[in-house]
Amino acid sequence: MQSVTRIAKLPVTCMAKRVHIHQSLTRVMTKICIYLYSLTSGGAERVAIALAGFLTNRNYEVTIITKRGTDMDFYTVPDGVHRVSLNLNGEEKLFSKITENFSVWLKLRAHLREINPDVLIGMMTDSAVMSILAGKRSPAKIVVSERNFPGTWNFSLWYVMRKLLYGLADGHASLTPEAADWLKHNTGAKNVHIIPNSVQWPMRSIDPVVFPDSIIPANKNLILAVGSRPFVKGFDLLLDAFNKIKNENWILVILGVDKDSCEKEEYTALSNQIEKLNLQDKVMLPGGVGNVGDWYEHADIFVLSSRNEGFGNVVLEAMAAGCATISFDCDSGPRHVIDHAKNGLLVEAENRDELSKAMELLMDDPELRKKLAGKAIDVRETFSEENVLGKWIELIVEVQNEGVKNTSNKKIMSDTIRS
Repeated sequence: MQSVTRIAKLPVTCMAKRVHIHQSLTRVMTKICIYLYSLTSGGAERVAIALAGFLTNRNYEVTIITKRGTDMDFYTVPDGVHRVSLNLNGEEKLFSKITENFSVWLKLRAHLREINPDVLIGMMTDSAVMSILAGKRSPAKIVVSERNFPGTWNFSLWYVMRKLLYGLADGHASLTPEAADWLKHNTGAKNVHIIPNSVQWPMRSIDPVVFPDSIIPANKNLILAVGSRPFVKGFDLLLDAFNKIKNENWILVILGVDKDSCEKEEYTALSNQIEKLNLQDKVMLPGGVGNVGDWYEHADIFVLSSRNEGFGNVVLEAMAAGCATISFDCDSGPRHVIDHAKNGLLVEAENRDELSKAMELLMDDPELRKKLAGKAIDVRETFSEENVLGKWIELIVEVQNEGVKNTSNKKIMSDTIRS
């Protein structure tokens, strides 16, 4: 395994001091709006919730706006954070999509006029594009937050719009250096900050709570995977890799996959694959749970089999829990967290055979699992919320200050012309 570039360790104490100074210099209540599709159980949604709570605790006034209704919410909005929903359904037919997006634009503009935020953060491609369209003529500074590697998919209208519009945003939050470079070279994005995901430890529990002991037999070891998008998360590849291993002492649990949380076709394909491989007694799909932290702690091995990742929240969470972790070395993300053979294992992306070998290696070697797990917990400090989310305040302050500077420059130019 070749060595790979990792994101530099962030200076915790200096960051905290700098954030404190920035906060004291800004006005008492800077208004922040975060717009995204929904608050279902995904990584971007978790980041939005964590960021909203972090900013609120530092005297920012935060509003989370979603396209979908609050009935879709998996996460609980932190105390003090305002919650607004556009109450739109997410239409599938082409004409309905067009009319619905026009409604999004109208409703989002109306809420922005009412809230009058200083900064509008659009999370994920479609929400970021809509934030630019709806907010560019408002006084708000617009920040784009891509949550996946942007070079992976390039065939939808949203991705074409991204290339045309991202250069108009006042700032960008990119998860990795690879994503930052892609945005600069392909969209004309400026003021791009690299802000990785943070990890919350210990993890909070919310409903529904399902304890591992209620499902996993006491005499079985646990391999865990987490995600609600079966194809993107490569669960088909994981099943094939797991099926190659003939060890009756281990069970594979995939959390987050059920009929309600993912595409019907993907759920059906995954269920059919389990049946075809005759893995019904060795693979379990409990669905979404609110106490994922308990599962990380119970697991002996965690596996990320994604075809692509923005960063990999679940890798951070599993490592923070002290779980021996294996991940595909996909385009970006895991390689910035896992130092191969030191705090986890990286294997060639989408290589079922190599993944199977890595899983079998850890299954047969409890001492290696213990060694990797012992180093893995260092992510609790490196990617702590205080450390990472403080970089969001730096970005917010910078785009606000740039606006003040531009206004001042325009006034100087105007005064010069008049004289």
